[in-house]
Amino acid sequence: MLTMTISQAVKEILKNNTVISQMLSENLLSVSSYSKRIKAKVESLVGKSVNESAIVMALRRAEEESRIRGKREIDLEYEMMMKSSIFDMSIKNTGENSIKIMEILKEVRSDSSAFFNFSLSQEEINITLSEKYKTLVSERIKECDIISKCTNLSGITITFSGNFLETPGVIYLALSRLARDGVNITEIFSTLNELTFIINSADAARAYSALESFLLSDFSQDI
Repeated sequence: MLTMTISQAVKEILKNNTVISQMLSENLLSVSSYSKRIKAKVESLVGKSVNESAIVMALRRAEEESRIRGKREIDLEYEMMMKSSIFDMSIKNTGENSIKIMEILKEVRSDSSAFFNFSLSQEEINITLSEKYKTLVSERIKECDIISKCTNLSGITITFSGNFLETPGVIYLALSRLARDGVNITEIFSTLNELTFIINSADAARAYSALESFLLSDFSQDI
């Protein structure tokens, strides 16, 4: 069986863990504690017993190499758009409500300026829609079927192209940046090429700035 050097083993472990790699690059990881956690895995890859101090040194070298490499170019284009005046509602998932939601969709789909998203779970249907249609929804959905509702929301949508799906850690890094800037997320939606965050309108400007910073810096780091 082919074995690795300690340095190669550590790099292999980091390569498969985007979260840890990001923490290491931002100097947020306790290298000493993490070396204890991966000791058994390193020994398995190396094929012999190793000292924790050697793992610590390998982790620090990996951290330094990441900083020296800096940024890499990614074949990825994106557009970011923000819409305000959005409300969010969760209702009971019944056959009747599913039909009503589809009827509402037919009425608003021709409005290119409207924001609309819905998702289904076993027990609930979630609707996120421009506030100008709040009355329409309220007229169609029985009050007793409403589980929760929230107004004064904004939505930020990032539309990607290129290798979005082949780039690990995108959602984690975006969430990390929003959390770091104190932005609470009401909903998050993703499709093949789009990532949408629903946040309180009071946090919209801060969230937009945080995501823009993520796209211009964090996302282009070699993780």
